[in-house]
Amino acid sequence: MYTYDGQPEVNAEADWLVFTDTDYGFGYASTNASGHVDLTGVPEATSKSGEVTVYLDNTSDYGMYDLNNMSWPATGFNGGLQPGRLPFTLVRDDDGWYPWSSARVRLWAQNPGGEIHLARTDIPQTGSTTTGYARTISTGPESLIGGSIYFWDDEGMELPVDGVQVSSGAQASPSQTVSQTDAQRLWMDDWGSGKPGTTTWLVLDNYPAGWVNQVYGVADYPSSAKVKSFGSFTSTGAATDGKRMTIPSTAAPGYAYWVLASHDSGPLSLQTKFQTCTLKPSKATVSKGAAIALSGIVPIKGHYGSKKGTPKYVTSYKTTSAKVAKYRPAKAGGATVRGWTKVGKVRTDGLGKYRKGSIRPSRTTWYCAWYPRDVQYWGAWTSVAKVAVR
Repeated sequence: MYTYDGQPEVNAEADWLVFTDTDYGFGYASTNASGHVDLTGVPEATSKSGEVTVYLDNTSDYGMYDLNNMSWPATGFNGGLQPGRLPFTLVRDDDGWYPWSSARVRLWAQNPGGEIHLARTDIPQTGSTTTGYARTISTGPESLIGGSIYFWDDEGMELPVDGVQVSSGAQASPSQTVSQTDAQRLWMDDWGSGKPGTTTWLVLDNYPAGWVNQVYGVADYPSSAKVKSFGSFTSTGAATDGKRMTIPSTAAPGYAYWVLASHDSGPLSLQTKFQTCTLKPSKATVSKGAAIALSGIVPIKGHYGSKKGTPKYVTSYKTTSAKVAKYRPAKAGGATVRGWTKVGKVRTDGLGKYRKGSIRPSRTTWYCAWYPRDVQYWGAWTSVAKVAVR
């Protein structure tokens, strides 16, 4: 295994997989100082059931190769890998979506035998305009069959590279110029946060007309959570499109619920998240002056299952206006926020649970709560809860 300029690729991890109708086998090993690796115990791969994935040991960028739809005999095979490359110019959109730190490029090629070869490269941002190279990987002269670039998991675009010829150790042409302004983007409307069972909008931004996207969702927790299909959505070409969807009521509060939009006839798959959280009054109906408590769960960094995370403060707000209560505040902070008045601030425990007691509503009141961002979750609001005073 070699670099583009023919040097040994040292400490790269090579993984193999062989799929059968009912099971699969796998194994891995790392390249030595000569770029050589021996993969042992590998069974025969028939009917294109084999796959080899290589993860490069490189501190300057993330590199990965994936060769699938492979077949090999029980005696195994010998082969060598050396990437080609494709020049890129990347233009950052300073006035639009938030600046990216590293662009992730994926390029697919196919050989005449039907093997699919994927190379991934991260190109670090070096300024408003960045130049760099994306790896290509092939076992001979091949044509690219697709490509994509991601500035973030929720922002990316497909590349017009179909038919570009690539081969080992060679630079392909023509070079690609990509502007972040042209990217497709995905997000959840209304802060992307609320209780399980919330009906909200998935927003698709800058999608070309006629794209058919399959929409899926899966909860972060538990790890056994099943993928749910939300059906397809065909973009109209409008600046922003939206698909109405309901977060499953079974989604565990205090985690991310991931939503994926995958282009039917192209390689682009963007994902965003809805953060599940709760706010529950101890009583839904009380007499005037009676005390209630507000409790719930919000996402906090590092919490997963029984593993505790980093506590944060939750600030609760109230309004006695049914009109104001139709909308959660547009921003947080201060004693009053667009008709909402601050009730108090409490600290969560390590599982994201919080409780604010000794609240005495004098009339029918609506409550919601704000939790701040951390390195894992953005700051957002809970859903609104009503307490009727008789």
